[in-house]
Parts: sequence; C-alpha cells; structure tokens
Amino acid sequence: MASIRNQPQYDFLAGGDAPSPPKARAKRHEDYRQNQPLPQSLPTEELHARIRTLEYELATLKQEKEVTQLQHEQDVRGLQEKAEEDFRRSQKFESANAAIQRRYDALLREMQDAQAMATNEKSDLERRLRTVTGQKAALEEERDEALEQLANFERENGRSMVETEAKYASLQRSFDLLREDFDTQVAAAQAAQQKLAERESQVGQLESEIVALKAAGGSEEVDVLKRQLSEQVTQIKRLEKTNRAQSAELAEYRKSHKSLEVVEEEKRGLEAKLKMMQTLRDELAQCQLRVQVLEEEKNSWASYLDGQLSDEQFESPADLARAFMQQRIENASLVEQLGAVKPELNAKDETIRDLEEERARLQTEVEQLKAATAAGGGTGGTSDAKARARLERQKALAIKESEYLRAQLKAMDDEEQEFHPERHSEQVSKKIKELQDLVDEHRAELDKLHAELSAIEKQETPTTPAASKKRSLDDTPDERVGELLRKNRKLQEEMSKYKTRTEVLEAEARAHKKQLEGLRSDKSSRHRILELRNNPTAQVQAIKQSTLDALREENETLRAQLDGRLPTTAADSGAISDVLIPKASLHSLQLALQAKEQELASKEKAQKRLRDIFAAKAHEFREAVYSLLGWKLEFQPNGRVKATSMFHPGKKGKSGGGGGGGEGSKRQDDDADDAAEEAGNFIVFDGENATMKISGGVRSEFANEIKGLVDFWVDGRGQVPCLLAAMTLEFFDRYHDQKGK
Repeated sequence: MASIRNQPQYDFLAGGDAPSPPKARAKRHEDYRQNQPLPQSLPTEELHARIRTLEYELATLKQEKEVTQLQHEQDVRGLQEKAEEDFRRSQKFESANAAIQRRYDALLREMQDAQAMATNEKSDLERRLRTVTGQKAALEEERDEALEQLANFERENGRSMVETEAKYASLQRSFDLLREDFDTQVAAAQAAQQKLAERESQVGQLESEIVALKAAGGSEEVDVLKRQLSEQVTQIKRLEKTNRAQSAELAEYRKSHKSLEVVEEEKRGLEAKLKMMQTLRDELAQCQLRVQVLEEEKNSWASYLDGQLSDEQFESPADLARAFMQQRIENASLVEQLGAVKPELNAKDETIRDLEEERARLQTEVEQLKAATAAGGGTGGTSDAKARARLERQKALAIKESEYLRAQLKAMDDEEQEFHPERHSEQVSKKIKELQDLVDEHRAELDKLHAELSAIEKQETPTTPAASKKRSLDDTPDERVGELLRKNRKLQEEMSKYKTRTEVLEAEARAHKKQLEGLRSDKSSRHRILELRNNPTAQVQAIKQSTLDALREENETLRAQLDGRLPTTAADSGAISDVLIPKASLHSLQLALQAKEQELASKEKAQKRLRDIFAAKAHEFREAVYSLLGWKLEFQPNGRVKATSMFHPGKKGKSGGGGGGGEGSKRQDDDADDAAEEAGNFIVFDGENATMKISGGVRSEFANEIKGLVDFWVDGRGQVPCLLAAMTLEFFDRYHDQKGK
C-alpha cells in the first residue's frame, strides 16, 4: 500500500495523469478470491457460472497484463528516448569539452608566450641592471675625481690668492711711493715753469735794458747784461731738460698706474674666485657631512647584517630590501592563489558530500534490489532488470559527466575571471547557472523514474534476474582531463614564480633608475665637469693601455719562445747564429723609445718656453733698471753682467789697451778679453770671480774719466752701488753740459 501511495500522479513520459495500476487491482482480486472459502458442494449452474466468471476474470487479467506490458514497453521506449537524449546531450558536453580543451591549449600557448616574454624581459632587465650598475660606478668615480680636482683647484687658488695679495701689496706700496714722487715732481715742474716764466720776463726786461744801455752806450753794463743773459738762458735750458725728464717720468708713472689698474682688476677677479671657492668649500663640507652620515648608516646596517641569526646572509641593505620585496610579492601571490583555491575546495567538498549521499542511496537501493531478486524466482523480469541496470549505468554515467562538466565549467569561470576579468560577464554566469539548474532537474527526473521502476518491481513477482555485468566506464578522457589540470596547475605555479621574479626585477630597475636620475640631477645641479678630447688624463690612460698591451704581447711571445714554439737563435731559423729577439719585444722597445723621445721633446719645449719667459722677464728687468737707475744691463755667460750708462754710452770702435778694476781692491788686467770687446763706455762685472773690467782697458779714456771714482768708492770703501750712483751723477752733469753747449 505504501508503494501505491508513493506512486507519482503525473506521467513524465506521456505528459498526462498516470492511469491506475491494473496489477494492483488484479492482485486485490486474487487475494480476495484466495481468502474466500470454497463451498463443499455447489450446484452445476453455480459451477458453470463460477467458471464463466473465472474465465471472464482471466480474460480481464490477460487484457490488463497486456495493457501493463504495453505501458511498460511505452515506459521503456520513453526511457530509451530519454537516454538517447542524454547521450546527445553528453555528446554536446563532449564537444563543449573539446572546445574547452582547445581553449586550454590556446591559453597554454599564451602562457608559454608570456613565459618567453617574461624570460626576454628578465634578460633585458638584467642587462639594463648591469648597465645601470656600471654607470653608477662610473658616476661615483667621476664624483671622486671631481672632488679631488676641486681640492686641487682650491689649493692652487689659495696659493695664487696669497701670491696675488702679496704682489698687490707690493704694487700698492710702489704705487704709493710713485704717487708721492709724481706729486713731488709735478710740484717741482710747476715751480720750474713759474721760475721759467719769471726768467723769461726778466730776460725780456734785460733785453729791453740792453737795448736801452746800447742806446746809452755803456759797454761794461752791456757785458754784465750779456753775461747775466747767458746765465739765464743756460738756466732756462736746464729747466727745459728737467721738464722733459719729468715728462718722461710722468709717462712712466702713467704706465705704472695703468698696470696697477690691471692688477686691481685681477684682484677683483680673484676675489670673485675666492667667493666661489668659499661656496665650494661650504658645499664640500656639506658633502663630507652627508658622506659621514652615510658612513654611519652603512656601519649600522653592516653591524645589523653581521649580527643576524638567519641562514640567509645579506651583503647590503639593498639585498635585504630586495628579499623583503620578493617575500611581499610572494605573499601577495600566495594570498591570491589561496583566494582562488578556496572556492574550488568548497565546491569540491560539496561535490564529495553529494556523491557520498548518492552512493549511500544507491547502495541502499542495490541492497533492496538484491533482496527482491533473491525473494522472487520468475523469469519475467529479466528484460526489465537488464533495462533497469542499463538505465542505472546511464544514470551513473550522466551524473559523473555532469559533475565533471560542472567542475570544468567552474574552473573555466574562475580562470576567466582571474586572467581576463574584462571578458567575464554576468550573462555568461547566468547561462551557466541555467544549464546547471537544467542538469539538476534532469537528475531529479531520473530519481523519480528510478523510484517508479522500484515500485513496479516490488509490485511484480519477477523471477531470478540474470546476472548483468556493469559496463566499465571509459576513464581515458577523465584521466586526460586530470593530467591537463595538473599541467595547468604546474604551469600556473611557474607563471606565478616568473611573475614574482619579474615584479622584483621591475622594482629593482625602478629603484636603479631613480638613483641614476638622482645622481644625474645632483651632478647637473652641482657641477659641470668639462673634459677635453685630448686631456692629460686620457693621454696617460691611452699610454698605459698601449704599454699594457705591448707588455702582454711581449709576455706571450717570450712564453712561446720559452716553450719552444718559436726559434731563439738565427741558427734555428736557418740564418746566421745570432740571438733572435721577439717582434713584440722590439715593438715594446720602440714604444719605450717613442715615449722617451716624446718626453725629451716635451722637456725641450718646456725649457724653450721657460727660456722665452726668462728672456722676456730679463728684458723687462733691464728696461726697469734702465729707466729707474740709468744703467743698461746685459747678462752674459759665466755669470757676467755688462753695465752701460744711459748718459755716457760712448762710441763703437776698436781700442787698444788692457786693464780693469776689481771689487775689494782686486783689479785684474786682461788685454786679450779687452781686445775682443766692442769699444764703448761700459763695465763688465764678473760675479763668480768678484772682479770688474772697464772697457778699453785701464789706459782708455773712459778708465781715466772714472779712475778717481773707482779709487774712492771701490778701492777705498768697496761699494760698487755707490760707484755707479756717483758715475750716474757725474755723467748726467756732463751730458746736460754737452747738450746745453
């Protein structure tokens, strides 16, 4: 009765109300008939009536049985159609699985391309990292060189500043003295001009008086006037000479004033340089302070890194930061993977629970079917058992395929949402949800059909069913899907590793780029170091490199000669027995000779430049002495100096005689040397021998003129400067007397 009550009221196959089961009515009639007691004696009519009734009931039962059989066959055909529909649906799912497989292959190729791109980017980033590291080292070397050049420049500027200040102080003193002398000379010149004007007026008066006296006829007075007039004219000429000399001195003073203005301009330039040096000194102090702070920070990091207890050793804070960044990126990727795995685990747990419940239910049903089969002994239910077994296998296959397809769809959805979130849409998710609901409805319908078949089997009295073997499921596609899923998981792990490494390298590249930009901005804002193409540093570096290459080549040839690969004598090569020198050694010697020649040429050039400079300075010195002291000096070899007075130079010509005067009562006569000298009024001083020679010898006219001065100043007092000063005063008086006459 329970099975009758549990039968469905809706026919899923025909689409209408389910008819009342005739088997149940037949069974009730049979039970009722068996329960009625048979009469002991019945009349013949009643027996005939009973027989006809039984025959009618038998015909009715046969008809009901045929109807039931037809209905059963109709149910079987409906189930077969449903199974075929399920088979077609499974084929559709297989085609969808093939599309998924193709998409998976495409994603695998994309992932491989991404891995190749990541590898290329990694190599590119590593190359850029090496380049940036090299540039950083080069910039640090340039910074050290710039600091060293700055220190050298500061020292040189300090020395030049001290020397310039000393020169400026001496020139300022000289300028003050010259200004005082100039003022004195100007005052004297103005006084002389006034006197000259007065003398001219007096001369005019005297001339008028002379004319008047001539008219008067006094000869003595005329002589007196003439004498006075001549004295006045001589005085006027002397004043004119003094005026010309003072004008020349004034021109010299003006030149000195111009040179002093130039020196003042140089002083202002040096003061500006000094201010710039002070600024550079402040910047250098700041740099040193920063370096000290960085050194302290480096020492603290070094002590921290040396005192760490972990197995992983870090050489620098950059390594520690790099490891921290890599660990953070790995943690982020692991959290992301955990978030992607958790829904899958939950879905798998739900699937496992559903499968366990389904397995328990199916196991219960199998036990019930076994009990019913053991209780029954007929053979009428063999075909039904086979159909039922086939349907159960198809049901299990459909359930398993639906679970696999659902898992694959979920994996595809998660993958689409993770790798291509822009292509993930709610419409696709809704469609997938509708398909999953359709599968659930199909499963529920299969469960109802299974319940109906179980009720029918319980109502019938089937015979012992034939043992049916379950068709083994084809696990090859499932195994392939599992293998592909494992490969996909492994490739995803590798891709996450490469992604982490790429992010770390990108972060390092950004950090190095920032450091490089900072160094460039620092360098551009602080210094601009210009470098010539042929600067001394580059030349020295080129010389070192060429020397090193030559020595390497020579070393290789000598090693080959020692190993016996090259001949050591000419006899080994078939020529005269002489020791052979490797070509590399000859080339090295030639380079050394060229270097020596270049060094000699540079030294000669420097010496020539120094000689030119000394000659120019000596000429300036001679001009200064000539203009200030009145003596023209000519420096001769062996420490001799030729002095000629500007007021008594003499005439050129040959003069016989010999003799000379010496300093400190050491006069020596040297006729051979005097004969070689040009005629003129000069004195040759020999500093090495402490002697002096007069031109023309001791009997010459010039020697006789200065004999008294030499005896008084040199022999008597040993003062050569006083001799030259006395000679200048005497020659000046004679010069003006001769010029006046």
